[in-house]
Amino acid sequence: EKDALAWICGELCDVPNSISEAGAWIKDHFSDSVVELRHAAQALDELVVQKEQTLRSQISLLSEKEKSLMRAIAERKFVTHFASKEFLSEVKTVASATRKIVAKLEDRGLLEWEPKRGTRLSNPLLGHFLRRNR
Repeated sequence: EKDALAWICGELCDVPNSISEAGAWIKDHFSDSVVELRHAAQALDELVVQKEQTLRSQISLLSEKEKSLMRAIAERKFVTHFASKEFLSEVKTVASATRKIVAKLEDRGLLEWEPKRGTRLSNPLLGHFLRRNR
């Protein structure tokens, strides 16, 4: 259904590779039915459970501050102002430290910047995983 596709695209930040991976999973597991929103949500949850070990390894070497920042970005999907009072209070750090963490995570390839939308996790499936496992 159209709303299921729109939800998947939004949940995965319109990143083609992640959408394709989710689509392949759905095709393999829901091929005989019309995919409704509930099916899409279930399929995405199942996909991140399947990839849990890989996703956990992506964040296993991060500090608690880095993980906190990654979770905060995952919750918002895109962040344009890392120095906002609300964001800094959530990640419990100051603006200068946040800038350093963001730069480090970008260098590691964990964060990407999109010109019109802001910074997001490079792997939107990791974002879904972090939102599921708060």
